[in-house]
Amino acid sequence: MNHGQTERKFFNTVASKHFSPAELAEAWGVSVDTIRNIFRNEPGVLKIGDRESRFKRGYITLRIPEAVALLILVCVAVGAIK
Repeated sequence: MNHGQTERKFFNTVASKHFSPAELAEAWGVSVDTIRNIFRNEPGVLKIGDRESRFKRGYITLRIPEAVALLILVCVAVGAIK
């Protein structure tokens, strides 16, 4: 991938709509925990926050790009993900 392609990919990721787990849960009619479980390890999902330490629980905020959400929705619709 050349420099121009990298810049476009970065811009498309930053400029696209990002959803919170609560927004997707409401739109899809499932729980926030279900959305977190589906997207926790999905490539492209932004993970913001602190990892767990020895004495303190970690808090991670997920922001799910529209393209990733649509990809997962299509995979669920066609039965590729259960």
